[in-house]
Amino acid sequence: MIKTSTLESKEFNFEFLEDYKDLERDLSSLVESEERLIQLSGLDPSDIKSYPVQIDYSRESSQENTQESGGFWGFFKSFFRCRQKSVIKEKSSVYLWTYEFGDPTKPTLVFLHGYIGASLLYFKGFNFLKQHFHVYMVDLLGMGRSSRLPFDCENYEDCEEWFNSSIHAWINAMSINKYVLLGHSLGAFIAAKYATKYPEGIIKLILLSCYSVEKTSDRDLEKYYENQNSEPFGPRMFSKALDFFLDQGYSPCGWMRYAGKKVSKMVLNQCLDVYKRMLKREEIDAIGDYLTNLIQLNGSSEYCVPIMFPTKSITKYALWHDLENLKKHNIELSFYYADDDWCNTDYNGNLVSDQLKEEGYRVYIIPKSNHQLMASNSQETCRSLFDDISNSEALSILNKSFK
Repeated sequence: MIKTSTLESKEFNFEFLEDYKDLERDLSSLVESEERLIQLSGLDPSDIKSYPVQIDYSRESSQENTQESGGFWGFFKSFFRCRQKSVIKEKSSVYLWTYEFGDPTKPTLVFLHGYIGASLLYFKGFNFLKQHFHVYMVDLLGMGRSSRLPFDCENYEDCEEWFNSSIHAWINAMSINKYVLLGHSLGAFIAAKYATKYPEGIIKLILLSCYSVEKTSDRDLEKYYENQNSEPFGPRMFSKALDFFLDQGYSPCGWMRYAGKKVSKMVLNQCLDVYKRMLKREEIDAIGDYLTNLIQLNGSSEYCVPIMFPTKSITKYALWHDLENLKKHNIELSFYYADDDWCNTDYNGNLVSDQLKEEGYRVYIIPKSNHQLMASNSQETCRSLFDDISNSEALSILNKSFK
C-alpha cells in the first residue's frame, strides 16, 4: 500500500496501463484541480492523505470493451463510449483511490460517492468531518481516480458483484474492523447492497439521497410511463429519448469525453449554475475543473446504470426489498434527503421519506438543500450526521467518543 500526501501522489506509477502516457497527462491536471478543492475545504494539505490501495480483485479483463456493432450505428455508439482503452495486465494492478483524514482514535467513517462522481466532490464537509471522525473517502472501482477497468458486466448481478467484491477487497486490505458506512446517491445504493452481503464490521449505515429505494410496483411503473403520453410534446420526446439512450448503454459523459475539455467545461458550468446561490464562484469553478478532468479519463463503471436500472424494470432491485435483511443483521440505518430531492419521490409521486418513517426508520430532511447535500448545505448535513452517530447505539459498539 502506498501512502503519500496529495502533492506527492503525482508520482504514483501508472505504467501498467496501455495508454498510461495519455492518462498521466490527464492526471497532472486532475491532481491540480484536486489540490484546489482541498484548499477550499479548509484542510491543510498535510491533513489529508491521498493514495491508491491495491486490491485482490477477481474480475480480470485483457480486452478493450468494444462490443459495438459496425456501420453507422456502431460508430454512433462508439462516439458516446469513446476512450475506453485501458487494459489491466495483472490482478495486482487493480486499486481503489483513497483519501484519508481525521483522528484515528475517532469513529471510523467510510464514504462512497455518487454516480460519475468522486470523493473530493464532498470537500465542503471535510473540515467538519475531520474534527469528529477518522474518514476514508473511497473512489468506486471505475470512477474517480480508481482503476478504470473495461466494463464487461452483462447483467445486474455482474454489476453488483463488480462493486461489492472491490469494496470488500478494499476493506480487507485496510484491515478495517468496525465502522460506519456512508454513501450518497448511487453510492448509497451500493453501500446498502454491500451491507446486505457483507454485514460484518458495519455498525451503522447512513444513506444520503439514496437512489432507488421506493417500494413502487411494476404496475405503478407502467402507469408512470403511460402518463408520460399525456405530457406536452417537447418534454415527452425528451423523456423518451433519454430513456432510449440510457437503455442502449450510453453514458452521459460519453459525448463530452469525445468533445474534449473545453466543451465539457462549458456544459458543466451551465449545469453547476444551480449552485450559484449556495456556493462561492471559486468553489463552483473548482468543481467544474475537477469534473472536467474526471470526464476525460476512460469510461468504465459509469456504464452500470442502464444495466442495473433499465427504465422499464427500474424497481426490480429497489432497495426496499433489502431493508428487512439489513434489520436481521442488526445494522442501524438512517436515511437523509434534501427538502428538494428528486430521489425522495417514487413513481407514484409519493415521498419515499414518508414511507420510510411509517416503517419506523430514522429519516433526516436537510433544509435549503438539493440532491447534492454536501454541496448545497454541508453545515446542516454534517451537523445531522454528528448528532445521528453520537446519539446512536453504534457509538458504544465502536467504543470511541467524540471528545
